[in-house]
Formats: sequence, structure tokens, C-alpha cells
Amino acid sequence: MARCVSVSEIAVPASAVAATGLPVSAKVRAGIDACANLDEIVQAVAEAGAAMHELRAFMFDEVYLGAIARREHEKVDRILRTLFDAYCREDGPPDGGGAPGADLPQRVTDYLAGMTDRYCLRAFAELSGDGRAPDLLAL
Repeated sequence: MARCVSVSEIAVPASAVAATGLPVSAKVRAGIDACANLDEIVQAVAEAGAAMHELRAFMFDEVYLGAIARREHEKVDRILRTLFDAYCREDGPPDGGGAPGADLPQRVTDYLAGMTDRYCLRAFAELSGDGRAPDLLAL
């Protein structure tokens, strides 16, 4: 177990007392309690970190790069290439987007990168003329 050093009320800066609004004795007690439980806190943080790592691996393996998502990659590629080509032919994105001073392909890339999925599909549908985007999975 971690060992804490006691702090007398006199040693606690007045600004810290004023900022927290708690009596000094309560602050010192809370510090002692935190030190007493430090081993459990460290263990809980380690377990949460391991769980987050496992969830991240699952999301990449099964959701972002899984079989269902891979089937949609060709459609997404077609949508983005169509929008990119159209905006490059039209002297840039509708709002002139992208970093000031960047060349046209970079400005268009920046604009596309900032689109939400729904906005991108709507822009493609408007560009295609028939008002319909490719049948992607529900977003």
C-alpha cells in the first residue's frame, strides 16, 4: 500500500482552501483516503485500459474493417472520387473550403474530409442528378 505524508492545516495554502470551499480537515482526509485506496485505483485504471484496448480491437476487426464494411468500400470510393473530380472541375468546393493558399486538390480533399457521411451522400445524390445515392448500409 502507498504511504502518505500528513499535511497540517497550517501548511495548506489559503488559496487552495478558498478554491475548494472545503474545510482543510476534509481536504486532508480526502487526500489520505485517496492514498489508502491507491492500489485499488491503479488496478481499476489498468482494467479499464485493457477493456478499452479490447473494444478498440473489436471495432476495427468487426466494424470498421470487417466483411460488411469491406463490401461497401467500392461504393464509398466511387462516391468520393466522383465528388473529388466534380469539385476539382468546378474550381473547388461549394463554399470555397480548404486551407487558404492550398492548391485545389488539397482544398477539395480538406472539404471532403470534413463532410459527415449523410452530407456526403446528399452531395453525391444532388450531383448525380437523380437525387439518389448508392444503397449503402443505414448510417
